[in-house]
Amino acid sequence: MARTWDEIKRNICLLNELLAEVNMDLKQVVQHYRDSDFYLRVLELEGAWTEEDAQRLQEMARGTRHHRNHRDVRTYVADLLLGWVVQDVVTETHWPYDGKPAFALNLRLLNVQFVPFHEFPKDLLFAE
Repeated sequence: MARTWDEIKRNICLLNELLAEVNMDLKQVVQHYRDSDFYLRVLELEGAWTEEDAQRLQEMARGTRHHRNHRDVRTYVADLLLGWVVQDVVTETHWPYDGKPAFALNLRLLNVQFVPFHEFPKDLLFAE
């Protein structure tokens, strides 16, 4: 959870580094969201942040004070947006990555390997 805008900026950089592994960036992902122009301004990825944007964000986030803790509205929403992007990239199964789902990116970066097998080992509790 980002607590300051500087932490949001750092997380944006880190996420862009990760997405670069599959020739993508944060902006490309956010552009597929409804209200993407607004969200891109929230994240400082495109366009100038305006007073109207700040008012709109305040209205959108009304009733979330108990979730925000000490964070301001923009930091809270930016943190949510980054979480959505991570979740979407990890769970999206239609984005190409060597013909595999995008979550393969994370598995490759973690050096995870799966060994295929045709039968479950007999000593597993759920195997018959």
